[in-house]
Amino acid sequence: MNLDTLLEAELVNFTEAVKERHARKGNQSTAEFMLGEVKSRIRELDPDLDPEGPDFRTAVILMAATVVGPRVHLLVQFTGCSMIVVAGIAGRMRACGLWSDVEVSTEEWFDGGTLIKAIPFFTHCLVADGLLQAARNENGEMLYRKAPRAKLKVGDEALFEPEFPFFEATLEETQRRVWVCSVRYIIIGIQGDTFTAECLIGQPVVWAYENVVRLGR
Repeated sequence: MNLDTLLEAELVNFTEAVKERHARKGNQSTAEFMLGEVKSRIRELDPDLDPEGPDFRTAVILMAATVVGPRVHLLVQFTGCSMIVVAGIAGRMRACGLWSDVEVSTEEWFDGGTLIKAIPFFTHCLVADGLLQAARNENGEMLYRKAPRAKLKVGDEALFEPEFPFFEATLEETQRRVWVCSVRYIIIGIQGDTFTAECLIGQPVVWAYENVVRLGR
C-alpha cells in the first residue's frame, strides 16, 4: 500500500470539513493535502511557532504520527524530515511508552472531542525533543519531569555541562561510547583519550543501526 492509498483510507476518521477540502484539493496529492492539514492544525495551536524551526518540525512529526502511525519510514516519507531526526524522536517516545510500534498515545491531547489542547500536545513535543522525561506511575498516570543534565567526560580530564539534551550511543568507527546532542546530532562527549575527543567533539553523526551511530551527515 503506497502512502496516498494509506492516507485516503485514513480520511474516514477525519471531519466532514476536511473531507470536503480534500475533494477540492486540485492537483495536490493526498499526502501533500494531509501534510498541509497537519501544519495548519499546529499553526492553530501556536500561531507564533516558526514554521521553519525545529520546534515546528517536532510538532509536525508528532501530529503526523496520528495519521500514518509511529512507523519511522512512513513518517520520513510523509513529513519529508530526515531519518535521523524522526528515528531520534521515535526512540524517545517509545522509551517512555507514549508510542508503541503501532500506536500513538494521544488521550491527554483531547477533552471530550476533536479539539486538541495545546499544553498536553506541546508537552509531548518536549518529551520528543528530550527536554522532558515521561513515565507512568502505579495508577497509570503519565508524569513529566525535566530531563537531567549530567556532566560528561571528555577525554580523561575535561568535564563540561552540555547545554542541550543528549543521548548515549556507540560510535561505529571507534566502538566507544559517545554522547550526542539530540537536537543537532553532533558529538558533545566521548570516552577515550583527550586527542580523540578533540578530533571528534562537534562532528555530526547519523544512525547506523540500533544504538550505533557513525560519522557523517
